[in-house]
Order: sequence, then structure tokens, then C-alpha cells
Amino acid sequence: AERIWLGSGHGLRLLVGDELRAIGGPEASVVALLPQGDEVVVGTWGDGLWRCSQVGCQRLAGIRSMAQVHGVAGDAAGNTWVTADGALFRCSSACEAFEHAEVQAAGGLGPLSVDGEILWVGSPGGGGLLRIATDTDAGALSKTSFSCLMNRFISKSSRA
Repeated sequence: AERIWLGSGHGLRLLVGDELRAIGGPEASVVALLPQGDEVVVGTWGDGLWRCSQVGCQRLAGIRSMAQVHGVAGDAAGNTWVTADGALFRCSSACEAFEHAEVQAAGGLGPLSVDGEILWVGSPGGGGLLRIATDTDAGALSKTSFSCLMNRFISKSSRA
């Protein structure tokens, strides 16, 4: 039967066929879901980061248990990228803060997305849009202002 993960203001549920199942784990508002095979990574607002399967959940180490997660994305190398409590984390079996001067200078971090080997991280607090190459351990990082990216998008769109 087809399985669909559902996040709500009251935690995580799994829809299997016509049956809606409660999954033990986060009770806080689910703000991000990243399916990974038979599991799902779950970001919550105030209850940290979890990895869940249809038989249960466990917290991912390295992010505080009361963290406010803003976004979760996966890259081609199998890493999970997370923005939580204003910081960026790279997770595999555990999560580690991604330390870089540009990330720290951006201030609060929000939504994120992976496009090929590029991780895009928004900074709603005015830090612009970060572009991170995920294919190197050094994490080659460049920062481009959001308005500049928007101008490029508008210019390309108007030519079509």
C-alpha cells in the first residue's frame, strides 16, 4: 500500500492506504519533512530533528532537543542539511554545525533547497541568499544578494 507522511501542528502521522497511523515521536508542530527511502527526517518547531520509520522515531544527535527547525534538504551525497536556531547543520548519522564566516555573517537562516550539488540557504534577516557547493568537504561558499538573483531571474524570464 502507498505510504504518505503527514506533518501537522500535532506531530507526525503516516497514511497507509485508508489508515491514518500515529507515529511515536515528535509532538510539536512539524515544519519540514524529507523522505529518505522507508524513513523520513522530521523538522519541528521547538522539538528538534527526528528520523522516523513506520515503527517509531529517534532524535538526531547534534541539534538541541528544543530546536526550532526552519528547513531540511538532502543532497546527492546522502547528507541532510538543516537550518535550525539560526545555524546551518550537515547531518549523516549525527548533525554537526557547518562553520563558515559567511554563514555566521548572514544572521538568521531560514528556508533551504538543494539543486544538484548546490545548497541554497535563505536568510530572511537581510543576509541575502547563500550558495554552498556541497560536493567538497571545504564547502566552497559564495554569497550573492537576493536582489541580484531576482534581477537575473526577471531578465531571463522576460526574454522567453
